[in-house]
Amino acid sequence: MIFRWDRRLETGIALIDAQHRQFMEEANSFLIQYKFGYEANSFRKYLEFLQHFVQSHFPAEEAYQVKCTYPKYRVHQSTHQYLATKLKFVTVKMQECNYCKQEYDLFYEFMNEWIQKHVLQDDLDFCQYFRQSQEKPGNGQH
Repeated sequence: MIFRWDRRLETGIALIDAQHRQFMEEANSFLIQYKFGYEANSFRKYLEFLQHFVQSHFPAEEAYQVKCTYPKYRVHQSTHQYLATKLKFVTVKMQECNYCKQEYDLFYEFMNEWIQKHVLQDDLDFCQYFRQSQEKPGNGQH
């Protein structure tokens, strides 16, 4: 399944929005490649991207959530921890089998879960909350 960028995912925070767009582009690139052929070197590239993404995006997004007193911050943070831990697990499994095709399916399921449950639900909820918080009188740009 290919995911289209949805403007509802925009917060108005340039960094967060750029990171979300880049994540969706990389995820779609992986999903296309998954459907049309396995290539170990490309797969390593996706894992490297995700490892960097987790280290840069999660703390940045959480900092904005704290700053705007997002009521679901702790739940969102725990989801980030879960995704980071599962990414480590998937990475280890892939390295153990030397990036074998069998584990590729596991990664595909992981990416679908990440997008459908986290990006299109949890992140969307935060984006809507943040935009609404900016519309309230007396709130400046974060």
